[in-house]
Amino acid sequence: MTRYTSAVYPLAVLLFLASCGEDQSNPQQWEFLGLEGKLVYNLTLSGNHLYACAGRDGLYRTALDGNNNQWEYLGLGDTTLFRARGIGVTSVLVDESSGRIMAGYADQYLSGHGIWITEDQGITWAPSDSGMGKNLSSAVQSLYRVTSHPDTLFAGLSTTLFRSINGGISWELIWGNPDAGGLGITAITSQPDDPNYLLAGGQTGRFAPFALKSYDMGQAWQKFYQVFPPGPVGVGVDNVVFDIAIDPLDQNTFYLGMIAMILKTTDGGETWVKVVDWEDGVGHHIRISINPDNSQELFATGIWLRHSLDGGAMWEKINSPLPDQNIFFALAVDWEQRVLFVSLSYPGFGIYRRTFQ
Repeated sequence: MTRYTSAVYPLAVLLFLASCGEDQSNPQQWEFLGLEGKLVYNLTLSGNHLYACAGRDGLYRTALDGNNNQWEYLGLGDTTLFRARGIGVTSVLVDESSGRIMAGYADQYLSGHGIWITEDQGITWAPSDSGMGKNLSSAVQSLYRVTSHPDTLFAGLSTTLFRSINGGISWELIWGNPDAGGLGITAITSQPDDPNYLLAGGQTGRFAPFALKSYDMGQAWQKFYQVFPPGPVGVGVDNVVFDIAIDPLDQNTFYLGMIAMILKTTDGGETWVKVVDWEDGVGHHIRISINPDNSQELFATGIWLRHSLDGGAMWEKINSPLPDQNIFFALAVDWEQRVLFVSLSYPGFGIYRRTFQ
C-alpha cells in the first residue's frame, strides 16, 4: 500500500527554510534567448545545441557557442492545432554521431503520425512509427533513449508504452491497452548505471497519477504508484506524474514531479515524503534535474525555479527574470558548465539562460 507523509525537520531547519524566502538576485542574471510567444514544452541539450519543442509552432534549435541567440526552425509546425501542453512537438531525441533527429508529436485529432525522423537537419521529415497504429501514434507524449543502448528507444503515448530496438525503424507494444482511457505517459527514464531499471509515469483517464517500474528494460512492468494525492485543503485532487528523476547513486531514491508538488521516495516507492507541498497553488507542472556528480543537488521548475543542495529538504526560490512572476516550465541543465535553461510558460514568454555557482 502506498504511503506518504509530510517531511518533518528540526526547528533550526524550519527556521532556515523560512529565512530562505525568495531569491532577491538581480533579474539581469538571466539572459533572454528568444522564442517569445511560443509555448515550449521541452528543452533538450545535445552536443553544442539547445533544442526547443514548441508544440504547434514546431521544433527549434540554437547553437550555444555564439552570442547571437539565433534559433533555427527545423519544421513540424502546424498552427491549426490547439496551443496547449502536450499538443504538437512534445519531445526530441538527437543522435550526435549520425545527425539523425527524432521528434515525438501529438495532435488533438488523433489522426496523424506521432514519431518523425529527419536525417538532413529538418529539410525533410519521414514518419517512423511503424507498428504503433496511426491513431495511437498521434498522441506521443514522451521519447526516451537508453544511453548505453542507443538503438533502444521508448515512446509514451496516451495509454501505452512502445519500444524500438532498432533505432525507431519499428516499434512493439510493451505496456498498456490501446482501447483504455488515459491522458498520456509523460515521463520515461532509467537508472544511469543499470539500463534495465526503468521508470515511467503519467495520468490515467480518471485524472489519477500513476507510475510504472521495470527491471528488464521494459519486458515486464509493475504499477507502484496510483493515488489521488491530497490537495491544499486535504482532499484528493487530479494530478499527473509529469517528470521522474532518479538518484544516479541509488535507484531506490527518486522524485516524482507533479502538479504543484514533488514526492520523494528512498525505498523504491514504498513510502513517500512531500518535499514540495502545494505551497504555490495548483496551476503548474514540475520538472526536475539532478546533478549526476552530486545527487543532493537538484533544480525544479514551477511557480518558482527551486534549487536544493540537500536532496530536497530545503529549497532556495529563484525569481522569474520578468517582473510579473511567471511560471517556469521546461528545464535543461548543463551540470558540467553550471548553466541552466528554462522556458516561461503561459502565455509563452520565451527561453532564458542563467549561470549558477
